[in-house]
Amino acid sequence: MRTVVRRQFRLRIDGAAATRFVSVRAFLQEDSLGQRVRIDGRLLTSTPQLIGGATPRGVAVAHTLEIEVPASEPAGLVNHNIIWLAEDAR
Repeated sequence: MRTVVRRQFRLRIDGAAATRFVSVRAFLQEDSLGQRVRIDGRLLTSTPQLIGGATPRGVAVAHTLEIEVPASEPAGLVNHNIIWLAEDAR
């Protein structure tokens, strides 16, 4: 049995660049044993995962964050650092 928490959020990428679209990737600073972190259904690990291949610059785009914790894990803080990377889409 697992406890699952889902939250929706919006991510906006600003800044001057040559293109109107960016490629957005996300990854966990450290892998966590037992716990699962997903963004838009994509399981995050310490390897960058593509979240949006053609995200429009300057527009807030909705995403869903999902965190799963095993019921056997003791109560306490869930501490995950999600690192975001954005680069001009080609």
